[in-house]
This record gives sequence, structure tokens and C-alpha cells, in this order.
Amino acid sequence: MTIEISLWSAVTLAALLLPNLLYVFFKPVNPEKAEPPKPFFGWLEQLGRMGCILLMCVNIGPFQFGFRSDAAFAIWLIAVAGCIAGYWGMWVWYFVNDRRFALWSRMPMAILPSVVFLLTGALCLNVALLLFAAVFALAHCYNTYGTVRQLRKKERGDTPKRKKKA
Repeated sequence: MTIEISLWSAVTLAALLLPNLLYVFFKPVNPEKAEPPKPFFGWLEQLGRMGCILLMCVNIGPFQFGFRSDAAFAIWLIAVAGCIAGYWGMWVWYFVNDRRFALWSRMPMAILPSVVFLLTGALCLNVALLLFAAVFALAHCYNTYGTVRQLRKKERGDTPKRKKKA
């Protein structure tokens, strides 16, 4: 069994993860309080994320990274460049606006990385990557949507209704 590193995927992942690394050091000035996601969906999101990172970068046995044609690679390159440009654009907006998140940017910032992972799995015909990407996309978007709903309710002055535990 051979293990190889995919340079294209490593660069793509670095482009997706760099803004998140900067976020660690430059937190928002207006941190919004929202309840954390349900633990199950939090774990699913992390499982999907780690699976995508591993399977995109490291070619292990049957989970090889590679495009079946030059056309598939060209489609991937253009689409991923567009997704990363949009993702970075929203991060630039965050930093230019004194590190303040806008509600409108949260869902696209969840969807764009998900599209990158899904597209890579689909165009490389890597079923394992596609499955991890689907898990990540569903959980990440679900968690983000829950946060956005909570914050919109707070913005409107609605009080969130909590379920009573039996």
C-alpha cells in the first residue's frame, strides 16, 4: 500500500484553513452568544471535517486522489477557485469591518467549504471523501443555521423558548 500527499489538495485545504487560523488570534469584537449545537451534530461535523482533511490530502490505498480527465480537473479548479475567493471575500469583510460578523455571511461561510469538499469527492470519484463531505456539509450547515436562527431571534427581541427536561 502506498501513501502519497496531494499537493493540489494540500494547497486547497491551506486556503480554507488559513482564515480560521487567523480567527484564533483575532476574535470578534462583538462575540454573539448562542447556544452551542446539539452534541451529536457537533461530533458529526468534526468527524466529517477530519475525514475530508485526511482523504483530501493523503492518498491511502483505494482512496486515491486524482481526476479522471483534464476537463474534470479544469471544472474543479475553476469551481474551487470561485468558492475560495468567495470564502476569503467574506473573511476580508470580517477583518475590514473591525472583526464583526454579519448574519448574512454565516451560511455562505458554511456552504462554500462544504461545496469544495463535495466537489472534490465527486470529481475525483472518491466515494469515501464524498461520504465524509456529505456528513460535514449536513452537520456544519445544520449547526450554522441553528446559530443564525438564534441570533436573528435575539436581534428581533424574541426570547428563545427552551424545552423543559422531563
